[in-house]
Amino acid sequence: MEDDEQRPTEAMAVPPVHEEHDPFAVDSTALAHGTDVGGYIIDGELGRGGMGVVYSATHPVIGKRAAIKVLKPSLSNNPATVERFIQEARSVNAIGHPNIVDIFDFDVLPDGRRFLVMDLLDGESLRKRVKRGPLHVHEATLVIDEVASALVAAHDKGFLHRDLKPDNVFLVASPGRFDVKLLDFGLAKLLPNAALLNTRAFRTATGAQLGTPDYMSPEQLRGDKAIDARADIYALGVVAFEIITGKRPRRFGDGTFELEGTPAEIVGAVPFVPTELAQLVETMLASDPDQRPSLVAIRAVLKRVRPSLPSLSMVGLEVSLPPSGHAELASMSPSKVGARPMLPTPPTGSPSLPPQQSVPIERRQPSQPPYAQRPPSNPSIVTSPRAPTPSPYSSEPRPATPSQPPFAGLRPPGMVPATKLGVAAPPKISRPHPVIDRRPGGSRVWLVIGVVLALAAGVALALVIAT
Repeated sequence: MEDDEQRPTEAMAVPPVHEEHDPFAVDSTALAHGTDVGGYIIDGELGRGGMGVVYSATHPVIGKRAAIKVLKPSLSNNPATVERFIQEARSVNAIGHPNIVDIFDFDVLPDGRRFLVMDLLDGESLRKRVKRGPLHVHEATLVIDEVASALVAAHDKGFLHRDLKPDNVFLVASPGRFDVKLLDFGLAKLLPNAALLNTRAFRTATGAQLGTPDYMSPEQLRGDKAIDARADIYALGVVAFEIITGKRPRRFGDGTFELEGTPAEIVGAVPFVPTELAQLVETMLASDPDQRPSLVAIRAVLKRVRPSLPSLSMVGLEVSLPPSGHAELASMSPSKVGARPMLPTPPTGSPSLPPQQSVPIERRQPSQPPYAQRPPSNPSIVTSPRAPTPSPYSSEPRPATPSQPPFAGLRPPGMVPATKLGVAAPPKISRPHPVIDRRPGGSRVWLVIGVVLALAAGVALALVIAT
């Protein structure tokens, strides 16, 4: 995927690769390690953008980590650039949303350069992530939804972002998930109908283009003066197309896309992408702003389709209800996705399991032994009498009988043996018979010994009482 060459991005964690920079050149304006900037001590450089350099720093007392963006000296004397720099801090704080990076300080260095102090984010930009390939459809919907949530808050306060792209979306690493942060409100523009106190809008002359052309709406490319929230929705549609398919939609000079098919067809060809989500992306990319959905409608569609999406972990789950055009996925077994089936598959041609039958519960009479032979419930069924079971204490040898499963005669009709359900039968445990002295007179000897011991104990007890 090609890198943006139109305008450098204010990245906080990854230096832009499109800006030519000699690694061996000495920057006399670079802040040295240990420099105190606004109460924070510089400990490293994070990246360089079109407007300045971003450093990592630590507060010496409370240990808070922060990112400090310092405006370049060549731009510090440009009132329009300084205004954009200040506008970023004002717009972010006016919006105040958890999915927008927080800027909590603004000041001037002794040499006149302006700087911002903001949250230090641990993770990677969406641009860096999508370079490794498209996102899982479940991840993609989370990113789109959280960016849309941030844009709703910005538009409600009267601000347009106007430069939404994967470079300005940051994925913050969190245990078991990631959080989305929207960056770089340097091009934010105050809507004409917004009324915020102490907020000056950064406006451009008619015909001026500020942003990245691949993500700009057609009206933005034309330089129309009446730009509204629908321009950000168009850019979000380009981002959605890119992170789902892994490809950035290129356009011809007239604004139409260089695609082999419609955006809905290309997005819908990605596995597990529902038709409604593919159609949503296409409507967000509509050339006519009136045809684009609102951010509220976008979030409603994402909320509706998310329960039908496969989870991030497919292990142990049976793939069901494949999307249209992916019939080959219908025959996917758990073993094909790295899982072992819960139940064994019966061989081809095996008889089907008999249907369950209701069996009346019979109450045993109190005088009936636990395992006595029951009379048949159906008189037409003749059962042969059970052979008498020899006593375990008998010295006669036991007759050889065929082995039967435990409780073979007690299973009601229709009950399936455990082995037919894929559950192994419990192993047979051979218990040894109790060892009993069967010699003639053996019991009598032990009886005499017991009587003698009892008499001896009685005599001893009498002596103790007498003394």
